[in-house]
Order: sequence, then C-alpha cells, then structure tokens
Amino acid sequence: MSPADHPDPRHRILGIALQLAAYPPVRKHEHVYEARVPWRLIAELREALDEAGADWKSIRAALREPE
Repeated sequence: MSPADHPDPRHRILGIALQLAAYPPVRKHEHVYEARVPWRLIAELREALDEAGADWKSIRAALREPE
C-alpha cells in the first residue's frame, strides 16, 4: 500500500474532533458543564490516535491537568 492510499491520520483525528465539537455543552449546575456525545465518536477517536501512534490515555491525562 502506497502512502497515497493511506490518508494522513491527523486529518482523520481532526475530522472526528470537529464532529465532537459540534455537540454543545450542557450545564449540569452552576460551575459544571458536560457534553453528551455519541460513544461511537469516542471509539473512533481512540482508534485514530492508536493508528497515529499516540497514547490516548496520556493525552486524556494531560488535558485534565490543571494549568
């Protein structure tokens, strides 16, 4: 399989991220919001990150760290 036959995994990750961003956050209470997204998109994002060689668990941990 040539590189032209296999698309750049970053494009797939970006496409899935844009789909996830389309779901607006819902206010749970005064200071907390949550977004309800289809589990299928989460699974696709994890798969795309694995194909790109990224560890989704470390990415998730980095996003949850306070600044």
